[in-house]
Amino acid sequence: IKLLNSGGSSKTDFFVILETHKGNFVETFSAKITNEKKKRVSCHEYDYTRFVDVLDCKNTKLETYLKLFQEYGGVRKLEENLDESKSLDEFQQLLSPKKGILNEWALSGKHDFNNTFNETQISKNLIIKQDTLTCMTVEDYIKQAEIISHSNSSNLGTIFTWTYPSGGIGRKIQLKMPIFTQDM
Repeated sequence: IKLLNSGGSSKTDFFVILETHKGNFVETFSAKITNEKKKRVSCHEYDYTRFVDVLDCKNTKLETYLKLFQEYGGVRKLEENLDESKSLDEFQQLLSPKKGILNEWALSGKHDFNNTFNETQISKNLIIKQDTLTCMTVEDYIKQAEIISHSNSSNLGTIFTWTYPSGGIGRKIQLKMPIFTQDM
């Protein structure tokens, strides 16, 4: 799998080419492996400017919130430092219409038009190895994650927990995805 235009790795960890009498089909997979105690695993990490590009929100209030989130590195710290004209509710409302794009970008690599150039770089499926092995399409994962993530206060109305990478506060935003089995 070729590197992204940025030089980083794509969401796809491996792909399979199925050759049939009807033609060739490519299935792409992103693999997440974690121990049985973790409820979330890192799945996405970029500078806020990449979020702004993919979510198409340059020069908007959403860009301001993304920049502030990166600066403070967490929901609690962000809330503590917001001035009177801003709120987490507003941030969440501004993110809401972009959730579909965010979900697909963070989990599969879709919508990152300036960074991907090959169908194998976009993952269609997730394989999650914890105490069992679960495989599902990114689309099915998103549907199930939306059901279990609505009550999480650190997700800003998305399926992800928003945080920063170790040693990366002020430099990047990290998203963590919930881990669950397919039969939930």
